[in-house]
Amino acid sequence: MAQATGCWQNLCTEAVPPRDRLAYWHEATNRLFPPTRLSRPNHEGFYGNVSWLEIGDLTLANIVSTSLDVTRSEREITRDDDRWYEINVQIEGTSAF
Repeated sequence: MAQATGCWQNLCTEAVPPRDRLAYWHEATNRLFPPTRLSRPNHEGFYGNVSWLEIGDLTLANIVSTSLDVTRSEREITRDDDRWYEINVQIEGTSAF
């Protein structure tokens, strides 16, 4: 997946067959952001869309998706050598950290 610097990029699951959307989303977002694990009771009805802009070392992203659990263990965090800080602004729905 190419990531151009200085212009907004977009990734959406709409063009992917419904049964493949969650796997596609997981693979694609793990390329954009530090790796995570995703879980959901089933893949039916999943939708995901992310738009992002890279400005130097800063990445701005707008993520919209149906509900799912996203986890990243302490071991996974310490294994990565990069410095990644994340600020989340929840617009609607619920989240827990």
